[in-house]
Amino acid sequence: MLSTIGLAGSMFVFTALDALALAIVYLLLPETKGLSLEQIVKLFGEHRVTEIKKYSKKELEKTKPLN
Repeated sequence: MLSTIGLAGSMFVFTALDALALAIVYLLLPETKGLSLEQIVKLFGEHRVTEIKKYSKKELEKTKPLN
């Protein structure tokens, strides 16, 4: 790749792929701030990542803590 597009081109490709990965993670993974460990386990344990967005915080709060 270095011989084809050079060092600057290689760094540009790496930066573009890194930005794409960041966007995918930001858009697909749900926010877990303020959730208990039990709620996070329920959120990630039972459903595919693409289906997680439809759960509201109220639905997750129905999960009882283990205390």
